[in-house]
Amino acid sequence: MLRSGAWAAALAALLPALVIAGALRVLTAQTPGALSPEAAAVEAQLLEERPEILLVGNSLVGYGVNAADLGAALGGERAISKLFSASLRPANWYVMLKNRVYARDLRPELVVLVGTPKMFFDVEPPTSAGRDMLAAHMSDYEPVINAKVYGRESEGSLLRHRLQAGRARFQEAAHAAVRDLSAGLFFGAEGELLRGGRAVAEPAMQAVFGAEDSVDMSLHHRVIPVLQQAVDEDGSSPGRGRLAHYEETLLPDIVELVQSRGGRLVLVWIPLAPTRDDMGAIDRDRMAELIGALNEAGVGWLDLHEQELPPNSFFDSLHMSRKGRAAFTPALARGLEGLGALGDGALARARLPLSLAPAIERGGPPPP
Repeated sequence: MLRSGAWAAALAALLPALVIAGALRVLTAQTPGALSPEAAAVEAQLLEERPEILLVGNSLVGYGVNAADLGAALGGERAISKLFSASLRPANWYVMLKNRVYARDLRPELVVLVGTPKMFFDVEPPTSAGRDMLAAHMSDYEPVINAKVYGRESEGSLLRHRLQAGRARFQEAAHAAVRDLSAGLFFGAEGELLRGGRAVAEPAMQAVFGAEDSVDMSLHHRVIPVLQQAVDEDGSSPGRGRLAHYEETLLPDIVELVQSRGGRLVLVWIPLAPTRDDMGAIDRDRMAELIGALNEAGVGWLDLHEQELPPNSFFDSLHMSRKGRAAFTPALARGLEGLGALGDGALARARLPLSLAPAIERGGPPPP
Protein backbone atom coordinates (compact mmCIF):
# COMPACT_ATOMS: atom_id res chain seq x y z
CA MET A 1 0.00 0.00 0.00
CA LEU A 2 1.04 3.58 -0.63
CA ARG A 3 1.97 5.64 2.36
CA SER A 4 -0.13 8.70 3.20
CA GLY A 5 2.65 10.94 1.91
CA ALA A 6 2.65 9.15 -1.43
CA TRP A 7 -1.13 9.50 -1.69
CA ALA A 8 -0.83 13.20 -0.98
CA ALA A 9 1.87 13.59 -3.63
CA ALA A 10 -0.22 11.69 -6.18
CA LEU A 11 -3.29 13.80 -5.46
CA ALA A 12 -1.25 16.98 -5.65
CA ALA A 13 -0.02 15.95 -9.09
CA LEU A 14 -3.43 14.82 -10.38
CA LEU A 15 -5.68 17.47 -8.88
CA PRO A 16 -4.73 20.34 -11.25
CA ALA A 17 -5.23 18.08 -14.27
CA LEU A 18 -8.61 16.93 -12.94
CA VAL A 19 -9.70 20.51 -12.31
CA ILE A 20 -8.64 21.59 -15.81
CA ALA A 21 -10.35 18.58 -17.40
CA GLY A 22 -13.53 19.28 -15.44
CA ALA A 23 -13.53 22.94 -16.48
CA LEU A 24 -13.05 21.99 -20.13
CA ARG A 25 -15.88 19.52 -19.84
CA VAL A 26 -18.22 22.12 -18.37
CA LEU A 27 -17.31 24.80 -20.88
CA THR A 28 -17.39 22.62 -23.99
CA ALA A 29 -19.98 19.99 -23.13
CA GLN A 30 -22.97 20.01 -25.39
CA THR A 31 -25.54 17.26 -25.47
CA PRO A 32 -25.76 15.78 -28.98
CA GLY A 33 -28.57 17.61 -30.76
CA ALA A 34 -28.82 20.26 -28.04
CA LEU A 35 -28.79 23.91 -29.08
CA SER A 36 -26.90 26.79 -27.56
CA PRO A 37 -29.15 29.44 -25.95
CA GLU A 38 -28.46 31.77 -28.89
CA ALA A 39 -29.38 29.12 -31.47
CA ALA A 40 -32.52 28.11 -29.58
CA ALA A 41 -33.72 31.73 -29.43
CA VAL A 42 -33.19 32.23 -33.17
CA GLU A 43 -34.95 28.99 -34.04
CA ALA A 44 -37.92 29.83 -31.85
CA GLN A 45 -38.29 33.21 -33.54
CA LEU A 46 -38.01 31.81 -37.07
CA LEU A 47 -40.36 28.89 -36.43
CA GLU A 48 -42.95 31.31 -35.07
CA GLU A 49 -42.62 33.83 -37.89
CA ARG A 50 -41.95 31.36 -40.76
CA PRO A 51 -40.60 34.12 -43.02
CA GLU A 52 -41.11 34.24 -46.75
CA ILE A 53 -38.53 37.04 -47.00
CA LEU A 54 -35.47 36.84 -44.76
CA LEU A 55 -33.16 39.81 -44.21
CA VAL A 56 -29.71 38.66 -43.08
CA GLY A 57 -26.86 40.82 -41.80
CA ASN A 58 -25.49 42.47 -38.69
CA SER A 59 -26.46 45.57 -36.73
CA LEU A 60 -26.59 47.60 -39.97
CA VAL A 61 -29.75 45.78 -41.04
CA GLY A 62 -30.96 45.67 -37.45
CA TYR A 63 -31.04 49.46 -37.30
CA GLY A 64 -31.43 50.16 -41.02
CA VAL A 65 -34.59 48.29 -41.98
CA ASN A 66 -38.04 48.17 -40.40
CA ALA A 67 -39.42 44.74 -41.29
CA ALA A 68 -43.05 45.70 -40.73
CA ASP A 69 -42.76 48.81 -42.91
CA LEU A 70 -40.93 46.82 -45.58
CA GLY A 71 -43.72 44.25 -45.63
CA ALA A 72 -46.32 47.00 -46.00
CA ALA A 73 -44.35 48.63 -48.82
CA LEU A 74 -44.20 45.28 -50.63
CA GLY A 75 -47.95 44.78 -50.41
CA GLY A 76 -48.31 43.33 -46.93
CA GLU A 77 -48.73 39.78 -48.14
CA ARG A 78 -45.39 38.22 -47.13
CA ALA A 79 -43.98 37.45 -43.70
CA ILE A 80 -40.61 39.18 -43.25
CA SER A 81 -37.99 38.43 -40.59
CA LYS A 82 -34.55 39.83 -39.77
CA LEU A 83 -31.74 37.42 -38.91
CA PHE A 84 -28.95 39.54 -37.45
CA SER A 85 -26.66 40.30 -34.56
CA ALA A 86 -23.72 42.62 -34.04
CA SER A 87 -20.39 41.80 -35.73
CA LEU A 88 -21.73 39.03 -37.99
CA ARG A 89 -20.10 38.19 -41.32
CA PRO A 90 -20.81 35.70 -44.16
CA ALA A 91 -19.43 32.77 -42.12
CA ASN A 92 -22.08 33.49 -39.49
CA TRP A 93 -24.78 33.92 -42.13
CA TYR A 94 -23.87 30.61 -43.73
CA VAL A 95 -24.11 28.53 -40.55
CA MET A 96 -27.28 30.32 -39.43
CA LEU A 97 -28.98 29.73 -42.78
CA LYS A 98 -27.78 26.13 -42.88
CA ASN A 99 -28.53 25.16 -39.28
CA ARG A 100 -31.30 27.50 -38.14
CA VAL A 101 -33.30 27.93 -41.35
CA TYR A 102 -32.95 25.08 -43.81
CA ALA A 103 -32.26 22.36 -41.23
CA ARG A 104 -35.64 23.28 -39.71
CA ASP A 105 -37.35 22.91 -43.09
CA LEU A 106 -37.96 26.65 -43.46
CA ARG A 107 -37.94 27.78 -47.09
CA PRO A 108 -37.96 31.57 -47.51
CA GLU A 109 -38.68 32.63 -51.07
CA LEU A 110 -36.17 35.46 -50.89
CA VAL A 111 -32.99 35.86 -48.83
CA VAL A 112 -31.51 39.37 -48.72
CA LEU A 113 -27.93 39.82 -47.47
CA VAL A 114 -27.49 43.41 -46.25
CA GLY A 115 -24.04 44.89 -45.74
CA THR A 116 -21.14 46.43 -47.65
CA PRO A 117 -18.84 44.98 -50.35
CA LYS A 118 -15.95 44.76 -47.92
CA MET A 119 -18.14 42.92 -45.45
CA PHE A 120 -19.25 40.45 -48.13
CA PHE A 121 -15.58 39.62 -48.79
CA ASP A 122 -14.71 39.02 -45.13
CA VAL A 123 -14.09 35.35 -44.39
CA GLU A 124 -13.50 35.11 -40.64
CA PRO A 125 -15.59 37.31 -38.30
CA PRO A 126 -13.17 40.08 -37.25
CA THR A 127 -14.34 40.39 -33.64
CA SER A 128 -14.56 38.01 -30.70
CA ALA A 129 -18.33 38.63 -30.54
CA GLY A 130 -18.70 37.46 -34.13
CA ARG A 131 -16.56 34.39 -33.50
CA ASP A 132 -18.59 33.55 -30.38
CA MET A 133 -21.79 33.73 -32.40
CA LEU A 134 -20.23 31.50 -35.04
CA ALA A 135 -19.51 28.90 -32.36
CA ALA A 136 -23.04 29.18 -31.00
CA HIS A 137 -24.58 28.23 -34.35
CA MET A 138 -22.08 25.64 -35.61
CA SER A 139 -23.06 21.99 -35.79
CA ASP A 140 -20.72 19.05 -35.19
CA TYR A 141 -20.04 18.85 -38.94
CA GLU A 142 -18.99 22.04 -40.71
CA PRO A 143 -16.65 21.16 -43.61
CA VAL A 144 -17.16 24.51 -45.39
CA ILE A 145 -16.35 26.56 -42.29
CA ASN A 146 -13.38 24.37 -41.43
CA ALA A 147 -11.98 24.58 -44.96
CA LYS A 148 -12.51 28.28 -45.63
CA VAL A 149 -12.35 29.96 -42.24
CA TYR A 150 -9.72 27.86 -40.49
CA GLY A 151 -7.87 26.07 -43.27
CA ARG A 152 -5.13 23.90 -41.81
CA GLU A 153 -6.27 24.81 -38.32
CA SER A 154 -9.66 23.15 -38.83
CA GLU A 155 -8.83 20.24 -36.53
CA GLY A 156 -10.31 21.02 -33.14
CA SER A 157 -11.91 24.30 -34.27
CA LEU A 158 -15.33 23.35 -32.92
CA LEU A 159 -13.84 22.45 -29.53
CA ARG A 160 -11.89 25.70 -29.49
CA HIS A 161 -14.96 27.74 -30.38
CA ARG A 162 -17.13 26.03 -27.80
CA LEU A 163 -14.48 26.75 -25.20
CA GLN A 164 -14.38 30.40 -26.27
CA ALA A 165 -18.18 30.65 -26.26
CA GLY A 166 -18.40 29.04 -22.82
CA ARG A 167 -15.78 31.41 -21.48
CA ALA A 168 -17.62 34.39 -22.99
CA ARG A 169 -20.91 33.32 -21.39
CA PHE A 170 -19.18 32.93 -18.01
CA GLN A 171 -17.55 36.36 -18.31
CA GLU A 172 -20.84 37.97 -19.34
CA ALA A 173 -22.66 36.40 -16.39
CA ALA A 174 -19.88 37.46 -13.98
CA HIS A 175 -19.86 41.04 -15.30
CA ALA A 176 -23.65 41.27 -15.06
CA ALA A 177 -23.58 39.95 -11.49
CA VAL A 178 -20.95 42.49 -10.41
CA ARG A 179 -22.87 45.28 -12.14
CA ASP A 180 -26.19 44.30 -10.55
CA LEU A 181 -24.70 43.82 -7.08
CA SER A 182 -22.96 47.19 -7.29
CA ALA A 183 -26.13 48.96 -8.38
CA GLY A 184 -28.13 47.11 -5.73
CA LEU A 185 -25.68 48.09 -3.02
CA PHE A 186 -26.13 51.78 -3.76
CA PHE A 187 -29.64 52.01 -5.17
CA GLY A 188 -31.51 48.75 -4.51
CA ALA A 189 -34.07 48.03 -1.81
CA GLU A 190 -32.79 46.44 1.38
CA GLY A 191 -32.66 42.65 1.13
CA GLU A 192 -32.89 42.66 -2.70
CA LEU A 193 -29.39 43.57 -3.76
CA LEU A 194 -29.22 41.48 -6.96
CA ARG A 195 -32.80 41.86 -8.17
CA GLY A 196 -33.02 45.50 -7.14
CA GLY A 197 -29.67 46.27 -8.72
CA ARG A 198 -30.71 44.65 -12.00
CA ALA A 199 -33.92 46.70 -12.03
CA VAL A 200 -31.81 49.85 -11.76
CA ALA A 201 -28.82 48.89 -13.92
CA GLU A 202 -30.53 47.56 -17.06
CA PRO A 203 -32.67 50.67 -17.77
CA ALA A 204 -29.68 52.90 -17.01
CA MET A 205 -27.43 51.00 -19.42
CA GLN A 206 -30.11 51.15 -22.11
CA ALA A 207 -30.61 54.88 -21.60
CA VAL A 208 -26.89 55.64 -21.85
CA PHE A 209 -25.72 53.20 -24.52
CA GLY A 210 -28.81 51.95 -26.32
CA ALA A 211 -30.99 54.98 -26.96
CA GLU A 212 -30.58 56.36 -30.46
CA ASP A 213 -31.18 59.96 -29.38
CA SER A 214 -28.66 59.95 -26.50
CA VAL A 215 -25.49 59.79 -28.59
CA ASP A 216 -23.06 62.71 -28.65
CA MET A 217 -22.25 62.81 -32.36
CA SER A 218 -19.39 65.27 -31.86
CA LEU A 219 -17.72 62.68 -29.64
CA HIS A 220 -18.32 59.98 -32.25
CA HIS A 221 -16.80 62.13 -34.98
CA ARG A 222 -13.67 62.67 -32.89
CA VAL A 223 -13.19 59.20 -31.41
CA ILE A 224 -15.12 56.44 -33.15
CA PRO A 225 -13.49 56.70 -36.63
CA VAL A 226 -10.07 56.09 -35.04
CA LEU A 227 -11.33 52.96 -33.30
CA GLN A 228 -13.15 51.75 -36.41
CA GLN A 229 -10.07 52.24 -38.56
CA ALA A 230 -8.14 49.88 -36.29
CA VAL A 231 -10.93 47.31 -36.45
CA ASP A 232 -11.19 47.61 -40.24
CA GLU A 233 -7.49 47.08 -40.77
CA ASP A 234 -7.43 44.14 -38.39
CA GLY A 235 -10.52 42.61 -39.94
CA SER A 236 -9.20 41.86 -43.42
CA SER A 237 -9.29 38.13 -44.10
CA PRO A 238 -8.16 35.54 -44.88
CA GLY A 239 -4.72 35.98 -43.42
CA ARG A 240 -5.73 39.27 -41.81
CA GLY A 241 -3.60 41.01 -44.41
CA ARG A 242 -5.39 40.91 -47.74
CA LEU A 243 -8.87 40.95 -49.17
CA ALA A 244 -10.13 37.53 -50.24
CA HIS A 245 -11.12 36.62 -53.78
CA TYR A 246 -14.76 35.76 -54.41
CA GLU A 247 -14.19 31.99 -54.51
CA GLU A 248 -12.35 32.15 -51.18
CA THR A 249 -15.31 33.78 -49.47
CA LEU A 250 -18.47 32.18 -48.10
CA LEU A 251 -20.60 33.84 -50.80
CA PRO A 252 -20.47 30.91 -53.30
CA ASP A 253 -21.53 28.56 -50.51
CA ILE A 254 -24.40 30.82 -49.47
CA VAL A 255 -25.52 31.08 -53.11
CA GLU A 256 -25.53 27.28 -53.47
CA LEU A 257 -27.29 26.85 -50.13
CA VAL A 258 -30.12 29.28 -50.92
CA GLN A 259 -30.66 28.32 -54.56
CA SER A 260 -30.57 24.58 -53.87
CA ARG A 261 -33.54 25.12 -51.55
CA GLY A 262 -35.51 26.97 -54.21
CA GLY A 263 -34.86 30.48 -52.91
CA ARG A 264 -33.67 33.67 -54.56
CA LEU A 265 -30.73 35.67 -53.24
CA VAL A 266 -30.07 39.42 -53.35
CA LEU A 267 -27.10 41.35 -51.93
CA VAL A 268 -27.72 44.94 -50.80
CA TRP A 269 -25.06 47.60 -50.27
CA ILE A 270 -26.48 49.66 -47.39
CA PRO A 271 -25.58 53.33 -46.79
CA LEU A 272 -23.25 54.39 -43.99
CA ALA A 273 -22.96 57.82 -42.41
CA PRO A 274 -21.24 60.39 -44.67
CA THR A 275 -18.18 60.49 -42.40
CA ARG A 276 -17.66 56.74 -42.97
CA ASP A 277 -19.04 56.38 -46.48
CA ASP A 278 -15.81 54.86 -47.82
CA MET A 279 -15.55 52.27 -45.05
CA GLY A 280 -17.36 49.50 -46.90
CA ALA A 281 -15.85 50.04 -50.35
CA ILE A 282 -13.42 47.72 -52.13
CA ASP A 283 -11.15 48.23 -55.12
CA ARG A 284 -12.40 48.14 -58.69
CA ASP A 285 -10.97 44.70 -59.51
CA ARG A 286 -12.66 43.02 -56.55
CA MET A 287 -15.89 44.88 -57.29
CA ALA A 288 -15.84 43.69 -60.90
CA GLU A 289 -15.11 40.18 -59.65
CA LEU A 290 -18.12 40.33 -57.33
CA ILE A 291 -20.51 41.74 -59.95
CA GLY A 292 -19.44 39.18 -62.55
CA ALA A 293 -19.84 36.26 -60.15
CA LEU A 294 -23.28 37.42 -59.01
CA ASN A 295 -24.49 37.82 -62.60
CA GLU A 296 -23.19 34.38 -63.53
CA ALA A 297 -24.97 32.82 -60.55
CA GLY A 298 -28.24 34.68 -61.12
CA VAL A 299 -27.96 36.59 -57.84
CA GLY A 300 -29.38 40.10 -57.49
CA TRP A 301 -27.28 43.13 -56.58
CA LEU A 302 -28.79 46.30 -55.17
CA ASP A 303 -26.45 49.26 -54.72
CA LEU A 304 -28.15 51.68 -52.34
CA HIS A 305 -25.08 53.06 -50.62
CA GLU A 306 -25.62 56.47 -52.23
CA GLN A 307 -29.32 56.54 -51.43
CA GLU A 308 -30.30 60.08 -50.49
CA LEU A 309 -31.37 60.27 -46.85
CA PRO A 310 -32.62 63.23 -44.78
CA PRO A 311 -30.43 65.02 -42.21
CA ASN A 312 -29.86 63.24 -38.90
CA SER A 313 -30.41 59.83 -40.50
CA PHE A 314 -27.60 58.27 -38.42
CA PHE A 315 -27.25 58.16 -34.66
CA ASP A 316 -23.57 57.20 -34.93
CA SER A 317 -21.03 56.79 -37.72
CA LEU A 318 -22.53 53.50 -38.92
CA HIS A 319 -26.13 52.96 -37.82
CA MET A 320 -29.31 54.61 -38.99
CA SER A 321 -31.63 56.44 -36.66
CA ARG A 322 -35.42 56.14 -36.76
CA LYS A 323 -35.51 58.91 -39.34
CA GLY A 324 -32.95 57.16 -41.53
CA ARG A 325 -34.70 53.81 -41.17
CA ALA A 326 -38.02 55.37 -42.16
CA ALA A 327 -36.45 56.76 -45.35
CA PHE A 328 -34.31 53.76 -46.29
CA THR A 329 -36.93 51.03 -45.85
CA PRO A 330 -39.22 52.15 -48.70
CA ALA A 331 -36.15 52.71 -50.90
CA LEU A 332 -35.18 49.08 -50.26
CA ALA A 333 -38.71 47.97 -51.17
CA ARG A 334 -38.57 49.89 -54.46
CA GLY A 335 -35.15 48.45 -55.21
CA LEU A 336 -36.27 44.85 -54.63
CA GLU A 337 -39.32 45.37 -56.83
CA GLY A 338 -37.16 46.95 -59.53
CA LEU A 339 -34.85 43.93 -59.52
CA GLY A 340 -37.79 41.60 -59.99
CA ALA A 341 -36.84 39.89 -56.74
CA LEU A 342 -40.45 39.07 -55.85
CA GLY A 343 -41.39 37.50 -59.17
CA ASP A 344 -40.51 34.33 -61.01
CA GLY A 345 -38.47 35.82 -63.84
CA ALA A 346 -34.73 36.41 -64.06
CA LEU A 347 -33.30 39.05 -61.76
CA ALA A 348 -31.99 42.23 -63.36
CA ARG A 349 -28.27 41.96 -64.07
CA ALA A 350 -25.89 43.93 -61.89
CA ARG A 351 -23.63 46.64 -63.24
CA LEU A 352 -20.35 48.01 -62.00
CA PRO A 353 -20.92 51.36 -60.23
CA LEU A 354 -20.22 54.29 -62.54
CA SER A 355 -17.62 55.62 -60.12
CA LEU A 356 -15.60 52.42 -60.65
CA ALA A 357 -16.22 51.91 -64.37
CA PRO A 358 -13.18 52.38 -66.63
CA ALA A 359 -12.91 55.70 -68.38
CA ILE A 360 -13.90 55.72 -72.06
CA GLU A 361 -11.10 56.88 -74.31
CA ARG A 362 -12.20 58.74 -77.40
CA GLY A 363 -10.08 59.34 -80.50
CA GLY A 364 -10.45 61.00 -83.86
CA PRO A 365 -12.70 63.88 -84.76
CA PRO A 366 -15.89 64.46 -82.79
CA PRO A 367 -19.06 63.01 -84.32
CA PRO A 368 -20.96 65.29 -86.67
